[in-house]
Amino acid sequence: MGYVQGIGGDLRWRADIAAEGASMVRSLLEPWSKKYPGVPVSERAEIGSPARHLVEAGARASLVVIGRRTNRYWPREPRIGHVAHAVLHHSPAPVAVVPQD
Repeated sequence: MGYVQGIGGDLRWRADIAAEGASMVRSLLEPWSKKYPGVPVSERAEIGSPARHLVEAGARASLVVIGRRTNRYWPREPRIGHVAHAVLHHSPAPVAVVPQD
């Protein structure tokens, strides 16, 4: 997941960033879509709070999958970030939190 802060109110930048994000998501998912062609995938790039968008998407999803970074300093103490925490508590769909490694 990537995000940009402080882009201001210029809607042209938002459209460019959303288009770039959609392209990045599409390229990341392409190998998996080819490997599992029967699994439907929808790609969207949104501007704003990741947690809010994932919770809203959970209303239309069977499962919400979120990645979790592994802390290199304390790898045996799994922790989740604020986005995963918010989605776990507010998503109407089941949530799977998948570690990076």
